[in-house]
Amino acid sequence: FSFKGKREISTNRQDLEPSYFLCHNFWVLRTSNFDTSTGQLPWKFMGNNIKPYIIREKTFDVHDWEDVYHSEKWLKENKKHD
Repeated sequence: FSFKGKREISTNRQDLEPSYFLCHNFWVLRTSNFDTSTGQLPWKFMGNNIKPYIIREKTFDVHDWEDVYHSEKWLKENKKHD
């Protein structure tokens, strides 16, 4: 990536364009279209026709007990439990 000829880039993230990343919440796959020879890395089986699904709510990766605590707290605060 070259910054040559680019305008100044703000260090304030609110000034920047939205950016997205793969969060692994869920995938929707059509198994009849699996093609492991031509897809994009690192998951070639997804093929080349990949569309995003934007999650607007806060999400959590749960890897340890502290993450479980924060997830439970969020569920209670947002009344997402029985």
